[in-house]
Amino acid sequence: MINLETLVRFNVTVWFGKRSLFARTSTTIVTFLLVVVVLYLAPPDTHVIALFLIPISFGAWFLSPTAGWAGAFLSSGVLFIYEIKHHHDGQSVVFFNLFLNILMYSFFAFIISEVRALFAREHELSLQDPLTGLLNRRAISAALIVESRRLQRRHYPLTLAYIDIDDFKKVNDQLGHAAGDACILQLATVLKNTVRATDFVARLGGDEFAVLLPETGPTAAQLAISKVQENLLALIQQRKPPVTVSIGTVTFETTADSPAEMIRVADEVMYEVKRNGKNQVAYKIFRAGTLWPVATKEKKVVGNIEIG
Repeated sequence: MINLETLVRFNVTVWFGKRSLFARTSTTIVTFLLVVVVLYLAPPDTHVIALFLIPISFGAWFLSPTAGWAGAFLSSGVLFIYEIKHHHDGQSVVFFNLFLNILMYSFFAFIISEVRALFAREHELSLQDPLTGLLNRRAISAALIVESRRLQRRHYPLTLAYIDIDDFKKVNDQLGHAAGDACILQLATVLKNTVRATDFVARLGGDEFAVLLPETGPTAAQLAISKVQENLLALIQQRKPPVTVSIGTVTFETTADSPAEMIRVADEVMYEVKRNGKNQVAYKIFRAGTLWPVATKEKKVVGNIEIG
């Protein structure tokens, strides 16, 4: 049973936009042909020219601006042929109507295309962090929904890392917010260049970031996140004042209640690192609503030799 909330949240435009190209093209063509049928079956004095705006707008929005323009000229041509056959007011009137129809339909296709481009741009910006261009919290939450569904279907784990730059306030206080923003941009670049193309990187706010690794278990997650930590430290410890990185990493073998809960769990693990002295990475496994520790291989460095 569909409740009221589901009906309110259902967006027909988004639903059509997710259909295949074949489905969208077929719908546009069928709609156009239905309008042509109505044109020829309706009484001669019936004004149906506005109905052609339906396939024109559909094509311009769901296919491409070119489809909208093509629909404008095709609709004008159909009306031109219809008027030649059914109206005898003189060729000058028919050609003048053709000109007006092309002008009207083309203008409408142009407006729809411009609105569509603006909508796409605003939608993209709504999912991006304005400073770094990374995903924002809303976008990473949407990605978590998709990956959680994949986890439920295919039983592949996913890993979420919550990254916090320790004592980043020192950078803003000593060097100013412009320098702080420049550092955040550099951190974002390092994160994007370190992870895989299939991974998701988001800025959650301030000096906090998230990395989502789809289909990644605890062993692969340790390799990936240790590389992230290494590259971040290589950058920020060269700066003055030097800062460090605390990372909470959770591999979800079962899904949590919501994306917000998944982020909260990773945040909780990160704060364990904060309480234990910062500048570390903690790894946990989330299974059936419970966090389990992950055994990590300790390493010691003696001189230039890494042991362990």
